[in-house]
Amino acid sequence: MIATITRWRSRVFLSIPRKLKISFNLQDTTEVDFNGRGTAGHVSASDLRDDPERLPLGGLDAWMWARDPKGKQGKRDGVKRACAVKGYERITETATSLPQTRLVYVADREADMIALMVRAQQLDTPVDWPIRSPHDRALPEGARLWSAASEGKPIGEIAFTMGSRHGAKAREVRQHV
Repeated sequence: MIATITRWRSRVFLSIPRKLKISFNLQDTTEVDFNGRGTAGHVSASDLRDDPERLPLGGLDAWMWARDPKGKQGKRDGVKRACAVKGYERITETATSLPQTRLVYVADREADMIALMVRAQQLDTPVDWPIRSPHDRALPEGARLWSAASEGKPIGEIAFTMGSRHGAKAREVRQHV
């Protein structure tokens, strides 16, 4: 099984054009409830690799597991949130072999960003990652997060219509990385 996964990862890795300047590595975690009872189902997490023009370069990793029941506080453990750190580690494994390619890891909104930042620092940050924050946080020396993060030129962007959900209306979304 491990040999099969290693061969699969190698093929995906080899599919990356050697002259590619930027590679976006997108992580998403999805919960599926097969019986409608809210306590069963499974979680699927995947890491996909795209270029800036949204050309899919392949899947890099995937996991699937059964959900744990909610605890007394109505929450589950942090397994789902840990997917972002595992995905970041998989991307860093390819960083040394692609020195001319800027690797950018984009985790889903449920990602534990603190754990991701700690792990990135431990690995000497071989892969970039955006900060996703609904709050304009204060930075050292009086700066603000959004203005500091907006100083550079975007390396990629996407526009799409997000469908309505949980009482929120559909809306146009434009994201810049």
